[in-house]
Amino acid sequence: MGKPQWTIADLVDLEFFLARDEGEDLDVLADRDREIYSQCTVNNTDKYQSSCSSASLLFCWLERRRQSFAQQAEEPPAPGKVWQEAMAISGWLLICAGFLTGTGLAFSFLSYSGTRPVNVSAYFALFVLTQLGLLAGFFVLALYRKIAKQAVADTLVSRLLSRGVLRLAGWLERKAGSRVSAQKRLALSSLAGLWRSLQNRYSSVLLRSFFLIAQLFGISFNVGVLAATLLKVIGYDIAFGWQTTLQVQAETVHRLVWLISTPWRNFATSGCPTLGQVDGSQLVLKDGLYHLATRNLVSWWPFLCFSVLCYALLPRLILYLLGVYAQRRELSELRFDHGRCRQLLHRMKNPVVSTHASVEHDRDPVQEQSRTLASPPEISPADVDNSQRHSTVDKSAGLSHDRQPQKALKVGHCGVARSQVLRLSDKNNVVHSPLSTVAMEKLVALVPDEIVADCALPEFESLVKERLGFELVALQVFWSMEQSEQDDLADLQQKMTKYDCGDVLILQEAWQPPIQENLSFLAQLRTTLGTKPTIILGLIGKPGRQTIFTPVDALNLKIWQQKVSTLADPGLQLVELVK
Repeated sequence: MGKPQWTIADLVDLEFFLARDEGEDLDVLADRDREIYSQCTVNNTDKYQSSCSSASLLFCWLERRRQSFAQQAEEPPAPGKVWQEAMAISGWLLICAGFLTGTGLAFSFLSYSGTRPVNVSAYFALFVLTQLGLLAGFFVLALYRKIAKQAVADTLVSRLLSRGVLRLAGWLERKAGSRVSAQKRLALSSLAGLWRSLQNRYSSVLLRSFFLIAQLFGISFNVGVLAATLLKVIGYDIAFGWQTTLQVQAETVHRLVWLISTPWRNFATSGCPTLGQVDGSQLVLKDGLYHLATRNLVSWWPFLCFSVLCYALLPRLILYLLGVYAQRRELSELRFDHGRCRQLLHRMKNPVVSTHASVEHDRDPVQEQSRTLASPPEISPADVDNSQRHSTVDKSAGLSHDRQPQKALKVGHCGVARSQVLRLSDKNNVVHSPLSTVAMEKLVALVPDEIVADCALPEFESLVKERLGFELVALQVFWSMEQSEQDDLADLQQKMTKYDCGDVLILQEAWQPPIQENLSFLAQLRTTLGTKPTIILGLIGKPGRQTIFTPVDALNLKIWQQKVSTLADPGLQLVELVK
């Protein structure tokens, strides 16, 4: 069975449920998502069994979360349903508004007292040329945006729309006040963040939705104009004529009308006035109306109706149908390969050996040596010399008094120079589970220069595999005195390409407060890597006497969560590396 067709309401709910998972315990999320994955792939009656693509798995996960959310009676409606209802109501309101506007304007313009005919030129300019001008302006702006390679989120319409939605969310939150429960007020306050997340990733789809309802307004407006014109012609005696101060001959006007009538004149001969009818309907102010023949004065209304139908209504219909097709195609081609979606898919498809990694404080030196020698890192002699010189720097300043200076190549530890990358030993990366056989995804670890000498490589590799479900294939030192951040990031990109890694792990001591330098580096890293990679911030506690991999204090974890949330990066995952 083919993959499901996503809608914008589905995307809204997906972002909503992903946002609800922020700050939740990683073990709880992994257990829940793994169970959902088993339901989506093992059940023979499940419609996603034949297509385990990212889109299908996410859609299955979304349906399970919706079912669970709907069973909680105290919860407000899911925002996807609210979005769907709001767009439906907005569409019908615009359809009614467009029809009433078109009929009202046309009835007003076609008011005829019997002494002054309706001006054909004014009618054509108001109801046809004006709309053609708007359509031409739209195409020019679209062409300019394409040539300038301007993102949809950067357009003026998108910015104005975003500002309007954010103001509406703030207004609803203020109006709610104490009249609703705290839970509903919290849901209203999260609308702004939800909209920003949607706009960052699905800006073109969202903008196209508003484009479609704008076309509905245009379609209903032109239908109203046509309805009012036909009702006036049927129920009243209306005369049409043309006049101008310029010295224009009737032949010139007829030639122009003949060209305009090209789309319909072959099958509707009455839709193009003849030369005699054009000449007989010219209005001259001093001559008045009484010398003009009725057959000439009424010959214009088919031309005007066909003009509105062909040059105003039909383009709106075409744009609407093209917009629907483009939206369906774009929704069906969504890859879901960025940010929190990658984290979710990783939890679903990659089983973890143990969610609670054991920390070995007392290690056997013989075992450590055997483990290290079994998978020796590839280090050149020059790198060894550099790492030995680098290890002579006193790294105990500013650290806990428990930290003991260590040799750079001490058995069981990895001391490396600034830009050195350790190639971890090749292992069997296939993890067997009752549900599937999945190859572990790879990542590169960034380790601050001040703690790299105390980073026990086998323990670090084991934690990454057991706690996160990734294979650690390379380690790179950063924040050293020998190289700038830009050079570190350039080296990181090269190593990610070399080892075919899609994600990055940053090892961070949580007991050190998150200063602005940390946040700036995270923002710069996201700018460098783009929106696709997941950036995992692995927190560890205060270093012990035998290892730096210790549990994180709850207060320190909360501080880091609050600070990192200010970045509004959905692809940044904060994880306690030791639980």
